[in-house]
Amino acid sequence: MKHKIVELLGPSGIGKSALYHELRKRWKPNEKWVSFDDIFATPKQFPGTYVRTVFRPLKKAWEEPYDYSRSLKNYNIWDQLDGYSNPFLFGEYGDFFHTVMDLVERHCRVGYSGEDKRFQTFFMIMWSVGQLNTVLELEGDDRLFLMKDGEMLLSRIMHLNSPSFDEDALFAYLKVVPKPEALIRLVAPADQVVKRIKKRGRVASLHLGMDDETIYKYTSNTLEMLAKACEELKEKGVPVLEVDAEKEIKENAQHIIEFFEEVMEVNRV
Repeated sequence: MKHKIVELLGPSGIGKSALYHELRKRWKPNEKWVSFDDIFATPKQFPGTYVRTVFRPLKKAWEEPYDYSRSLKNYNIWDQLDGYSNPFLFGEYGDFFHTVMDLVERHCRVGYSGEDKRFQTFFMIMWSVGQLNTVLELEGDDRLFLMKDGEMLLSRIMHLNSPSFDEDALFAYLKVVPKPEALIRLVAPADQVVKRIKKRGRVASLHLGMDDETIYKYTSNTLEMLAKACEELKEKGVPVLEVDAEKEIKENAQHIIEFFEEVMEVNRV
């Protein structure tokens, strides 16, 4: 089952945030698409299910020291989440949740920086689950939802990506991840993305502890993994638009809006 969401995909530093905000500037109330931030500006506006099942437990867990010697399945966040009504945890998408737990345990103990990334990755994926769940709870709204840049489930391949995260792990994730209505993949050479990262003068959480050579390797692998993911989903009927991230942002934004119209037109047929 596909959901009426659109993801912006690309490695950290490729320009997803700038493009997302450019699209928001162009949005009008009568559009057939809408951005997540135009509906839910702050967590206080999220439906109760999101706050109850994800935001509060994760916030509490984030504030506590994480014992990296323990499995995520034994960590207290599991007990906090247990029993809540959320289709991604214990209902329709239960396979997703347990597959993710397994992949995180197996592939995020040692990230590209050499650090244990299990809790960070799990936190980010569950944050995405909460955002998607807010959209699923909306009734009577048939617009396309452009999700926040880099904050949806396919984008979390960036966090799952590690020296041990291989093609088998990628396809295991794709097998259970909810399919979006459409995808927009930003494309640029890895060396150009690294140049952007260095130019902006701040280190993203994904890059902490990495030197330039490692960032390049991580970025190259992320680009490859996202390309394979898009190819797989395209074969399953998900429209994919590839955008050259080195082109003018206004040109890319217009191209994307035209893509939205094409996707909606197909849905009406």
